[in-house]
Amino acid sequence: MPERSRYRPFTGDTERRIRLSHPPLPLVLCQVRWPELTELQGGLDAHAVAMGAMLDGYPFHDQNQELAVTITPEGLTSAPGEVVHQWHSQDRTWHVALSRRSVAVFCTNYSSFELFSERLGSVLTAVAATITIPGIERVGLRYVNRVVDSQTVADLEEILDRAVLGFASVKAISSDVTRLTSLNQVVYSLGTDRLQARSGVLAPGETVDPAIPPVNLPSWILDLDSFRESPGPFDRETVIAAVGRLADINYDFFKFVASDEYIRKVEEKR
Repeated sequence: MPERSRYRPFTGDTERRIRLSHPPLPLVLCQVRWPELTELQGGLDAHAVAMGAMLDGYPFHDQNQELAVTITPEGLTSAPGEVVHQWHSQDRTWHVALSRRSVAVFCTNYSSFELFSERLGSVLTAVAATITIPGIERVGLRYVNRVVDSQTVADLEEILDRAVLGFASVKAISSDVTRLTSLNQVVYSLGTDRLQARSGVLAPGETVDPAIPPVNLPSWILDLDSFRESPGPFDRETVIAAVGRLADINYDFFKFVASDEYIRKVEEKR
C-alpha cells in the first residue's frame, strides 16, 4: 500500500520526522459524534451489549452516568445526564466509550498512529454493525503532551519559543512572586478543520483531564485538540482518513514548536 500524503500546514516540511522512543503522551483520544438518533430513543443498553461482544481486547466493562448541570434563575441545578458504556483493555491503557451521540477511543500508553488507527478502525466496525448511523457531525483527535522532569521544566525558556511559553516566560523582579500555573491558548482554522492548542505549566496536583493522573511536581503540558465539525458519512475508511489529517495537524504543530534540544531532553529523561 502506498504511503499516504502527509499534511504539513505549519512547517511545510515533509522530510524532518520526530520519532520518540517513549512519547510523553499520557492521553491520546479520538471522538466521533453524530446527531440524536431515533434508533436510540429507547435506550442504549441493548446496542452496547451487542457492540461489547464484538470488541476484541477489551475484557472489562463499566457503565457510568454523567451529571448534567443547568444554570437557572434559582442557581445551579443538577440532574442525571448521559449514560456512558466503557470498555477497558486488560492492562487498562486502552479504553472505548459509547454514549447515545458519540463513540471515543483513548489510550494512556501511546506508541504510534498506526496502532491507534487500527484500534479505532476495529471500534468503528463494531459500532457500524450494531447501530445504524446515517452520518456524523464531528470528528476530533486530541494529543496531550506532558513533561514532568523538574530540570526540563526549569529549562523551558532555553528550549522552547517564548510564544509557546506565554506567561510562563514572564519573570517578576521580586522573589515573593512564585508562578503556580500558567496556560495560554490559540485556535487555528485550517480549511474545514480547527486546531485548539493549549500550553503551559501546571502546579503540583493539577491536571488538564480526569483521565490523566496528576503528579506531585510542576509539569509542562502541550494539549493539541484538532477537530472537524461538518456533516459526513459514518464510514470506517472516511473517518480514518479524516483522523489521519487531524493527526497530521497535531504532529506538524508539535514539530513547529519543539526544538531539537527539547526532543533531546525529553528522550534523555525516559
